[in-house]
Amino acid sequence: MENKNKNKKKEEEEVVEVVKTEQVKSKGSNGFAIAGFVCSIISVLSCQGTCIIGLVLSILGLNKAKELNGEGKGLSIAGIVMGAIGTVIMIVTLFIICVVFVVAIIEDETWDEDEYYDLEIADVYDTIGCNSTFCEMADDGSYLKIDTNPKDIADYESTVALKMIKEANSEFDFTESLFERMQDTTKEDGKMTDENYLVEVRWTNSKEKGLEVIYYMD
Repeated sequence: MENKNKNKKKEEEEVVEVVKTEQVKSKGSNGFAIAGFVCSIISVLSCQGTCIIGLVLSILGLNKAKELNGEGKGLSIAGIVMGAIGTVIMIVTLFIICVVFVVAIIEDETWDEDEYYDLEIADVYDTIGCNSTFCEMADDGSYLKIDTNPKDIADYESTVALKMIKEANSEFDFTESLFERMQDTTKEDGKMTDENYLVEVRWTNSKEKGLEVIYYMD
């Protein structure tokens, strides 16, 4: 009778052991820990943006390890550390790229302004192809005058002179809207003015005398 009880108890223990083994197998490995660790490693080694994914998966893996009796806990912790390092590297890299980009833009704009500040009336006179018929330049280079109707012929404007004015506006870094304002000006408006960091410009426009523009530079 005693032997039968021992055998029965042994069989029960074997059954319990088999059940435990099957439960462990059914739970499987910690996939989150493995995936998180791999993504984190890749992000650090190749500077790719998988660090955040690796960090999230590693945190999930750490939580999953509690259900698996610590299975994958080490990988999860390593993945979290590597993911955090990768995230910091990515943020620093993006910051440096942004700084370099902004500095490049500022230097480019500064270079353009320096080029304009070196501009002189004589340079514009030559660039736009001025001639004595429509243009007048001061000997000291302080002003440039362009007259579309130098002989004051009624209802006449030289297309050549108009083109010179448009090109001069561009050379002096004015917008195209200024040329439109000049053309829309009438006799009743009188003398009009505008200025920028390079020159001051004054103009009048009428049917009798056409458009007359003078650029002043200090």
